[in-house]
Amino acid sequence: EETVNVAPEPPTTITIAANGSTIERNAFSETFRILTVASSGDLTLNSATISGGSSYLGGGIRSDGVLEINSTTISGNTAYSVEGGGDGGGLYLCGDATISSSTLSDNLADSDGGAIFRR
Repeated sequence: EETVNVAPEPPTTITIAANGSTIERNAFSETFRILTVASSGDLTLNSATISGGSSYLGGGIRSDGVLEINSTTISGNTAYSVEGGGDGGGLYLCGDATISSSTLSDNLADSDGGAIFRR
């Protein structure tokens, strides 16, 4: 009998309890978005700082699924324009979102929604 190792399917519900930690892109690395939530995903982000992300739709976080943000700072992210993009420097939201006791500051977008763009 042959044994085949297969990676388990990742969970669709994830909670990040950052306890005040910062999740950021190193200034010398290629540009990229910090977090992406797929349409089937459900992310809860607690007590984090999201910083330094850069993408054409949602520099800090893009969420097509369910997103809950608590006691979190989203700062210093950029959405740049590529063929009509440039929306949502901090957050680009296509799904459900709840934001509480959080700060969005110093995020930039070439088009719309420096802090939040809701599609």
